[in-house]
Amino acid sequence: YEDRLKFIAADINGDKEISGKDAILLIRMIKGLSLWIEEVKSSSVYKATEDEICISIGNYIAFPGEEINVPIYGLGLSNIAGIDLILNFDPEVLELQSISKTDLTADFAISYKVEEGNLYISLVNFEGIKENEGSILILKFKVKEEVGLGDKSILKLSDISLFSGYGED
Repeated sequence: YEDRLKFIAADINGDKEISGKDAILLIRMIKGLSLWIEEVKSSSVYKATEDEICISIGNYIAFPGEEINVPIYGLGLSNIAGIDLILNFDPEVLELQSISKTDLTADFAISYKVEEGNLYISLVNFEGIKENEGSILILKFKVKEEVGLGDKSILKLSDISLFSGYGED
């Protein structure tokens, strides 16, 4: 392909080839369906029982120079008053633009720092989350302009601590 942008746009899965796999993913994108099995498992198939809590992040595709909103989603959140988490990402590929609270965490105080590909976030509120499930935060990343074809960054929640309104785990 002579036009690099056309190739990048057609290579949906980033494997440096254009094939039927890319066509399937393109159809899924057009229909608004999940692109990756992991995203389906983590966000819509798994249901937390009354005693379980699940925090997840989906999979997304973006191209160099684009911004992407990445929600952190939770199930079983009722009465959680404190959240500490660490998200790992490749700083050679992604740059954090902003972090936004959602309706579930609007009244929470937030602090965060980015350090060598690790995003450390703390959320606190003595009353806790009132809903059982939903998006906790929206992370906005920008894919760096110099990222090459097929480069990727894995977003991994490497450590999560949840606390009740009394500071208990």
